[in-house]
Amino acid sequence: MTYAPLILMLLLTGAGLTVVLLRLMAGHLLRPPRMTDSKALYILNRLTPQDLELPYQPCNFEVQDVSDATPLHLSGWWIPSETESDQTVLILHGYSDAKVGGIAWAPVWRSLGFHVLAIDLRAHGESGGCYSTAGFYERHDVCQVLDQIRRQKPHETRSIVIFGVSLGATVAAAVGCMQKNLTAVILESPYDDYKNAIVTHGRRLAMPLEWGYPIAYRWAKRLGRADFDQVRPIDLIPNIDCPVLVIHSGSDTFVSSDQQARIDQALSRRSGSLVSRSVVIPDAQHTRGLLQDPLAYRDLLKQFLTDIRLQAGSEIQQISPSPSE
Repeated sequence: MTYAPLILMLLLTGAGLTVVLLRLMAGHLLRPPRMTDSKALYILNRLTPQDLELPYQPCNFEVQDVSDATPLHLSGWWIPSETESDQTVLILHGYSDAKVGGIAWAPVWRSLGFHVLAIDLRAHGESGGCYSTAGFYERHDVCQVLDQIRRQKPHETRSIVIFGVSLGATVAAAVGCMQKNLTAVILESPYDDYKNAIVTHGRRLAMPLEWGYPIAYRWAKRLGRADFDQVRPIDLIPNIDCPVLVIHSGSDTFVSSDQQARIDQALSRRSGSLVSRSVVIPDAQHTRGLLQDPLAYRDLLKQFLTDIRLQAGSEIQQISPSPSE
């Protein structure tokens, strides 16, 4: 009696299951679990800015999906400043989160005199889109949102800051390379490279087939028709054409200290004429720096914004003609 047919069948079955698992892993990268109302209530204990006692207006944006030239709906909330203001911050949430998570930072920004615009990125929350593409297509979506909000609210958006969290930090960095009229880009808990982020995330979840992560990564790129390597934060950061603040979490299990060091190295390659800051919040978990000390976090943002204004004032004085001229 020969066992060759049985062994062959088992090998083929194992290979088939491996392919299916890798396909599921690739699909998970592209289709993050949506933040539903029930999920938001359970995890965040809120559904809208009103639950944080913040006034708000729903706002919707219709952009062109550059992946296939079709319309794409993006959902957002406009949270007005406490006082008259010409400053707006655009908050971009992280992977599998949504604007309902992003508004955790809204009270701090409003206290600094900013209007807040929080949106759901494609394939997240209430926005359209099938695939999340690590910033590859999202950067074009957000640029169109900025163009639209500037037309709708010209006075309130004379100064715009983009605040991105984790995945949103990658999108913020990419938009900062495309838009030349931003006041600043702030990156909260950024990863250095999406490929590294996938490996780290997989290890945290104890996912099987670690050797298969690169395969799933390449498969996701092909399925999503998105080149994730074009939006590596460590490549984007040196080319952001405005001041940049990077906020690291000291006890981040998602972004290692080595990754944080590579991000800081990228920050050091920026033009010396642009304000560049990197801060580590000790003992903070991934994206949880605000929770460590909200007042200290607010002071951090305030000081960075003050440094930008001081530099801008110095440059104006340098280019202004002297009375003798």
